[in-house]
Amino acid sequence: MKRILIVEDDPAISKALCDALNVAGYDTRCIEDGLEGLNTAKAMKPDLLLLDVMLPSMNGFEICTALRVNGYTFPVFMLTSLTEEARRMQGLETGADEYISKPFSIKELLLRIKNTLNREEKLRERSAELENEIAKAREIQLKSLPGKAPDVPGLEIYGTMIPAETVGGDYYDYIQLSEGRTGIIIADVCGKGLAAAMLVQKLQGVVCSFTGAGVKAGEMAKIISERMKDGLPKGGFITFAIAVYDPGNHSVELVRAGHLPFLFSGKEGVKEIKPAGLWLGPMPSKAFGDNIVVENITINKNDLLIMITDGVTECVNEGGEEYGLERLKPLLTSFGSVAERILNELNTFRGSVNLKDDTTLIVIKGT
Repeated sequence: MKRILIVEDDPAISKALCDALNVAGYDTRCIEDGLEGLNTAKAMKPDLLLLDVMLPSMNGFEICTALRVNGYTFPVFMLTSLTEEARRMQGLETGADEYISKPFSIKELLLRIKNTLNREEKLRERSAELENEIAKAREIQLKSLPGKAPDVPGLEIYGTMIPAETVGGDYYDYIQLSEGRTGIIIADVCGKGLAAAMLVQKLQGVVCSFTGAGVKAGEMAKIISERMKDGLPKGGFITFAIAVYDPGNHSVELVRAGHLPFLFSGKEGVKEIKPAGLWLGPMPSKAFGDNIVVENITINKNDLLIMITDGVTECVNEGGEEYGLERLKPLLTSFGSVAERILNELNTFRGSVNLKDDTTLIVIKGT
C-alpha cells in the first residue's frame, strides 16, 4: 500500500484529503505543523507528500528545500491558496513536482497522484534492472582479472584490484611472451559504467593476443593503440603502462601511455620512472607511436617496481584530501609485504569514505 503524508494546517482540508485517499486505497498520515511535518517526512520517507505552503513554524517552501538539499527525492505536491505566478515558480524551484491551487478538485488530485506514483514505480523498476545489469557487468569484469600471478624466475609478483561501488575501468593482466619473457600491464579506461566495462573487455582481448608473441613493450603499446582507438567514445581515453621482464638478464622494458609513473625502489632509494608517452585517445596511430619512449632497467634481488592506477593517488580522506604519490614512497623503503602495507595505509587514510574509483596495485619484487 502506497503511503502518503499530508502536511496541512486546515483541519477540514486535511480530513477531506485523508478520507478521499483512504477510500482510494492509500495509507495516509496527517500533520498540522511545518517543522513536525519535515521531521516526519524524513523519518517516514512517504511515497508522496502533499504539502501546504502556509504552515506554523516552517512554511512549505522551506520544507521542500530542506528535503531536496538532503537528498529526499519522493514526489512533493504543494497545495496552496497563493496563486501568483511568482509563488508558483518559487514552489517549483524548491523542487516540488506539482503546484496545485486551492480550491482544487479531489478527483483531479487523485488522478495526478495515481499517474505520478505509476511513473515512480516504473522508474524504480527500470533502476532495479539497470543495477542488476551493472552488477552482472561487475561480476564479469572481476572474473576476467588474473586469479594468480605467474611463477616467473627471478620475480615475485602480486596484483590486486579493489573495486569501487560501480563498474569502473581499471584493468591489469600478465602475458606469457616468447623466450620466457613476461608482460605485465595495468590500465585505466576513462569513465565508469557499462561503456567502460566493454572497453576493458576489448582491451583484454587485445592483450591476450600477445600470448607467445615475440613483441617488445613498445610494439605492444603501438598495437594496443591501433586496435583500440576506433572504439573509443568521443572524449574517451585510456592510460596504461607495460613492463616486459626478461629472466635471462633480469632486464625490464618500461612503457607508459599517459599513465601514472612507475615507482622503483633499489639501492639508490625510491624514484619515479616516467617514460614519455601520450594517453590513448582517438588520434592517428603514428602520432601515438612517435611519442612512445621505452626505458630499460635491471631489477635485482629485493628491488621493487610498483604499478598503480589513480584510485590509489586519488583516494580521498574524510577531509577531502587526496592520498597522492608522495605518501607511497616511504612504504617502499623496507621489505616484506609491501602490498599489504600500501593497502592498509589506504584504508587508514580514507577512514569511512567509500571508494570512488577502482584501486589497482601491482608489486614486482626481485628475488
